[in-house]
Amino acid sequence: MMHHHQQQRSMYMDKGSHNSGGPSDFHMMPSHHSTSHHTNSHHSALPPHHQSASHHSSHHSSSHHAPSHGHHGGGGGLSHHGDFDHEPLVLNNGPPHHNFYQHMNQPMLHVSTDFSNVQGMSSMHNGSDDMDDNKSLNGQKRSREELNQKEKKRMFKLNETIHTLKKALDDAGVSCKKNKQSILDNTAHYISMLRNDLIIAKQKAEHAERMLHSNGGGQNKGYAPFERYFEYSSTPTLIMSMDIQVLRANKAFREVTGYSEDALKNKETLLSCLSADIGRARTLVHNAIDSRKTLRTVVQNAISNGRVTSSLSLTLLFDPQGNPECLECVLIPLEEEQQQYDMLKEDVALDEVSNLV
Repeated sequence: MMHHHQQQRSMYMDKGSHNSGGPSDFHMMPSHHSTSHHTNSHHSALPPHHQSASHHSSHHSSSHHAPSHGHHGGGGGLSHHGDFDHEPLVLNNGPPHHNFYQHMNQPMLHVSTDFSNVQGMSSMHNGSDDMDDNKSLNGQKRSREELNQKEKKRMFKLNETIHTLKKALDDAGVSCKKNKQSILDNTAHYISMLRNDLIIAKQKAEHAERMLHSNGGGQNKGYAPFERYFEYSSTPTLIMSMDIQVLRANKAFREVTGYSEDALKNKETLLSCLSADIGRARTLVHNAIDSRKTLRTVVQNAISNGRVTSSLSLTLLFDPQGNPECLECVLIPLEEEQQQYDMLKEDVALDEVSNLV
């Protein structure tokens, strides 16, 4: 068997020399165990009893494979004293400049340790860190929910405000679309228009006030004589509004009825002065307004000290534009007229008195 092993090794050596045409690559490649120094250092590290056994085994192996060592020594010029039986031979059958292991022309790739660190992060966290992370996630979730609720409330309030603006625009007669942008635009335009109207109204009021002060109350002075004439007229006269409210009552009217102007502000008292039948008094007022003509009639009216028969005259008064403004009431008791008529009959003939009447 040893002889067969030596023949195979000689065959490999001859084949390499024949293919390469020169000395074998094997003789040019120093072996890992080529020196006895490595073997001795290796055995020196062992304990004493192991060293003896190893030394015995090495001695036996070297004596057993002496022919093969002699073969290698005669073929190459390099002496090999190590044990090559337990390692496979690596031979290069190609050109001598092609080595079995190719040289690395580029630097090696850098292997990052980030991935391993990321994988190991979970093992670095203890139980308290996991609890803190859970609390943080729960806090973020609650914060998002609170923000969503606040946003919903804000949008609900905004929609209510826009709905109120839409209703206000409809009441003002401003037509607009139902979308929010149209409502906001029309609201801004309407507010701007109202602001301009307010500025114009203030300017007119200031101008009217300046005119009043510049005239020095001349208009009031102009009306003063007529106020005096109305107050001291011998004809009992009262001015009332269209809804039967007393405006002015002269001195003669107050004396005939026996009521002050404040007392006549009571609507029932005023109507009773026109006629004891309040329903008839209302009808007479409405007829005078509707006909727009002077209405004359004889009434039984109630005054402060009883009832008297009087002649009532109702006349509708108009403003400068021709619109009905108020009513004039003239009330003359018939007893006074009869007394005056009797006094005249004594002084003159009946025919003359009749012609006067």
